[in-house]
Amino acid sequence: MTQKRARTVYCGKGLSAAEVDVHHVMHQQVAEFFLTESVFPAGFHVPKHIHNYHCIYLVLDGRFSETYQHKENIRERLDVVLTPVGKPHADTFHEPGGRCFFIEIPTAWAERVRAHSSVF
Repeated sequence: MTQKRARTVYCGKGLSAAEVDVHHVMHQQVAEFFLTESVFPAGFHVPKHIHNYHCIYLVLDGRFSETYQHKENIRERLDVVLTPVGKPHADTFHEPGGRCFFIEIPTAWAERVRAHSSVF
């Protein structure tokens, strides 16, 4: 079972997109890009999901685990992370919770940048 939001697909039985979206304290579209600031409490689990846009995010505060396949990465304050399109992952927030700023980049823009950068 998957639950779709315009730019994210949540997989399996977990929270709905609406239950995750309540943690977005700022959301704005600028041209084709989407900017979102999210604040999650300690213990909050974002179920396995896939982004339909490339996503670069900055961890502004806190600490959480990002699980991809069977590998766990700890994300901490000031980490900058690139999550490519179609990479299924889940997040679990530790004490004291977490605050992140996301920039979602449409595929067309990523394709233009690809010729000049190995990041995409």
